[in-house]
Amino acid sequence: YATHCLFKIRMGNWVPVGKMITHKECHNPPCCNPKHFRLGTNQTNANDMVRDRRQYHPTGKRNSMVKLTNVKVRKIKRLLAQGLTQEKIGQRFGVVRSNISQIRMGETWTHITGIERGPKRPCGSKLSDENVYEIKRLLIQGELSQREIGERLGVSESTINHINTGRTWAHMTEDVRRRYAKARESE
Repeated sequence: YATHCLFKIRMGNWVPVGKMITHKECHNPPCCNPKHFRLGTNQTNANDMVRDRRQYHPTGKRNSMVKLTNVKVRKIKRLLAQGLTQEKIGQRFGVVRSNISQIRMGETWTHITGIERGPKRPCGSKLSDENVYEIKRLLIQGELSQREIGERLGVSESTINHINTGRTWAHMTEDVRRRYAKARESE
C-alpha cells in the first residue's frame, strides 16, 4: 500500500484500474524508492520475472511434491506403449490418470521421456482429422468402450461421445474420410 501512496504523491493520481506498481530495478515489493517504480500489469510483472529468471520450477525428483521417479516414468512410458490404460497405470503407481496423460502428452517429465508437446491445434482441439477417423473406426469395431478410446487418444469420454453422436466433427463423414485417405495414398 505504501508504494501506491508514494505513486499518488509523485504522479498526482492513484494507480489506474487494471494496472499495478512493478519494480523495474530491484524486484523487491516492499521497496518504496519511486525511482524503482514502473506502472504495468500482472502480465508485464510475470514477463519480467521470467526474463530475469526469478522463477524456479524444479523438475522431476527435485520437486518435493513428486510421487514418481525417473525410473517409474520410464516404466510408465513402456506401459503406455504396450497399450495399458492410463487409469490402470495411474493406479499401479499411485497417481491420478491425468498425471499419466500429462506424461503421455509431453506436458510433464519431458526431460525423461523425450516427448515434446507439439503445437496447439486451432480452437483448442487435441484431435486431428486422422484421430477422428481412428475414433470412428474404433467405435465401429466396438471392441473398446468410449472411455478406453478416450484414454488411448488422451481425450475425455464425452469428446468420444460427441464425435459418435455427430455433435462435434460432424463434417468428418465417410465420404470425406475416403477422399482424405485417397489423397494420403497419392502423396
